[in-house]
Amino acid sequence: MSEKKTSAKRTQISGLVRLGDDTTSVAAHLEPGDIAVIDHPDLDRATALELIEAQPAAVLNAAPCVTGRYPTKGALTLLNAGIPLLDTLGTAILSLREGQRVEVREDGVYLADQLIAQGNRVTQESNEAACAAAQLGMADQLESFAGNTSQFLKSEEALLLNGQGLDKLKTRFTGRPVVVVGPGQQAAEELKTLKHFISDTNAALIAVGSGAKTIRQARLKPELITGNIRAVEEQSLKSGAEIVIHSPRLVQASDPRLDAMGLAYHNISSSLSDIDLAIVIAHHLDAELIVPLGQYRDVEEFFDLGRLKMSSAFFTQLVAHGQLVSPKAIARANSRPIPVSYLWTLLAGGLAALLVALWITPFGQAVWVLMPEWGHWLSFGILGFIGLITLSSLLLSFRRPRK
Repeated sequence: MSEKKTSAKRTQISGLVRLGDDTTSVAAHLEPGDIAVIDHPDLDRATALELIEAQPAAVLNAAPCVTGRYPTKGALTLLNAGIPLLDTLGTAILSLREGQRVEVREDGVYLADQLIAQGNRVTQESNEAACAAAQLGMADQLESFAGNTSQFLKSEEALLLNGQGLDKLKTRFTGRPVVVVGPGQQAAEELKTLKHFISDTNAALIAVGSGAKTIRQARLKPELITGNIRAVEEQSLKSGAEIVIHSPRLVQASDPRLDAMGLAYHNISSSLSDIDLAIVIAHHLDAELIVPLGQYRDVEEFFDLGRLKMSSAFFTQLVAHGQLVSPKAIARANSRPIPVSYLWTLLAGGLAALLVALWITPFGQAVWVLMPEWGHWLSFGILGFIGLITLSSLLLSFRRPRK
């Protein structure tokens, strides 16, 4: 639990410390209101989203969130979620013990009113300045990524190429589109644009972590849940979806919460990111196409993933490239307006049918006999005009280039 006190200058925050071997493990056992203590240079957006799912009162980083090697999005993601962030606190912050209550005041961290560590209070302005200065480091990061890919492929080859361990899953997506809903506001906004596509195509949904809540709020149901299971509400876990725990490579994890609820689950051990694992699962379970929501959108966000997650995203894209479709492309295809020429064709055809129907009825024939000669010519002119519009509209529709 956390407590907030309003001071003259800035809100003071107190909460219980949570530490771990890495940021992902810290996020996995955070409770709402705890204070996350991490040592994560170049904090990336995907890891920040894992922290946001746990709703910490604040995040304290021993390392700088932007070291200058390349621009990162993790700090900005936390700030946009309203989570206070201090970085460059040094190794002193790592001397804290699990469960101790600390207080954050301005740029300092206090234990029983004693200053433990002091760093930088990250703001939108300071983060933008650091990212701008780091822009020049992107070329070096690309070179580093290239050297990391072969090692990553060796460790993940069986899962990526052969779907090792996925044959035990009961779910199959044969011939159906699959929408992978990741955590975060971006995924929620993208899901709103795809609701008609999902209903029209009977698309299956895979929830990644708190993406399950996004799906539930959209009044939809996932068929498979993976990622950070701690961030998934009980209602979603009991929805009947197949559950896959994603644990670090060579670690077979169990989940006491799922065990207590009596829910069956599978364990997949992999170094892939949560959303990449979901894509690989959809690929090997025969999805017709895969629409990932909440992924990186540009080169900067790709670099922001960090070397390991960059390799994960790179090889996942290679394996499933024939099935992957961006949500923006799907939304555009499903929102294309009806061409005006089609409307003209429909209107002209309806008028022509009405005139012909009147002509062949007794009433219409009586009117024709009583009609003066100029009326006959007018009727022929109207029919000819309708025919010309119909023919022109059809020719335009056939000649229109496909987008």
